[in-house]
Amino acid sequence: QQLSILRRFLSDHSVSSRLAVRVQRNARHALQEMQRNMQEENVELLRLVSEPLRMELHFEIYSPILAKHPFFSQYIDECPHVMRKVCHKCTAIIPAFAGDVIFNPGETPNPPKMYFVMIGLLEYFTIGGHQLLVKESQWIAEATLWTVWSHRGGLRAKCDSQLCEVNAREFQKISGEFDHTLWDPRSYATNFVNLLNTYEGGITDLPLPKQVLEEACGIKNRRGSRSSTNCTKVEPNPLNAISEGAETDSD
Repeated sequence: QQLSILRRFLSDHSVSSRLAVRVQRNARHALQEMQRNMQEENVELLRLVSEPLRMELHFEIYSPILAKHPFFSQYIDECPHVMRKVCHKCTAIIPAFAGDVIFNPGETPNPPKMYFVMIGLLEYFTIGGHQLLVKESQWIAEATLWTVWSHRGGLRAKCDSQLCEVNAREFQKISGEFDHTLWDPRSYATNFVNLLNTYEGGITDLPLPKQVLEEACGIKNRRGSRSSTNCTKVEPNPLNAISEGAETDSD
């Protein structure tokens, strides 16, 4: 019935046949996805669960996805209570159907977001015509977390996919609510932006090599130093960016 109503809407508004087919296909896949994977907003009982328990739930769902990245893996180890709030407030799972454009070259995202590929395959494309695949377990647009950012390329789904997005502004806000006494994400932010400006591959949205990010985290010098006492709660930090003065060089 919903698909019938959609077809009538498209017909009444004289939508071209090509676009109408894409819209209907997208809607059909969305319905199938809803049937395969229960969405949190459709589980009414979860609204009755206490927020601390929902925070634990989101931490269990999202932390394994984020932990594929060296920074988040370290942050989970060092400050799990901060990351519980990050997973609760900043993350979401979104579908991306074949042909969907997630962002375009030159776009300044509002709000800025980092993405992890959970399922499927996406294509990163530049104005110059270069194309690179972004596969499962990879991430893209990390720079949105650490500096004011305009996308250097675009991202398009090659097939029906599923992404985990991290809202950069919410992440900065939550990180700024804690005092990091021994392991401070601001140090990583500064290292990342410096790497971005000096990396031989140039400035893009694509991920830097994992080994380079591990070095930026100081992981090699701190392995085995797991402690949840490295971060303490203080008043919210008014910084708009987690790394003061962290800026990329102009194009």
